[in-house]
Amino acid sequence: MIEAALLAAVAMAFAPARAASPDTAPAAPPEGIVIDCDRPVLPSQKTIGELAEQHNFGQVYATRQRAMVEVQRACLREGVSAVLLVGPKKPTVTAQEPHQIAANRAPSR
Repeated sequence: MIEAALLAAVAMAFAPARAASPDTAPAAPPEGIVIDCDRPVLPSQKTIGELAEQHNFGQVYATRQRAMVEVQRACLREGVSAVLLVGPKKPTVTAQEPHQIAANRAPSR
């Protein structure tokens, strides 16, 4: 499942750069691994394992292989100069949601 989340989260970084106005602060750099389409570099297994939150050598190897195939496909698209690999999203829960979830899971009598 984590592998699918990593592959589903392959984001393309080809949006045109916008001129920043003096009032706006620069955007924070994205968390993830940026792969340049002109000179792709294979990320280390340690880096992929940390990004995908995996600890099994075989799973990390397979995840890296699948991610790089997706990167190659993304780089074939017109206008794409780099691809951003991001890890699985963390679920966000508000203070009220756990009670609603518990109520929905309660067995009906």
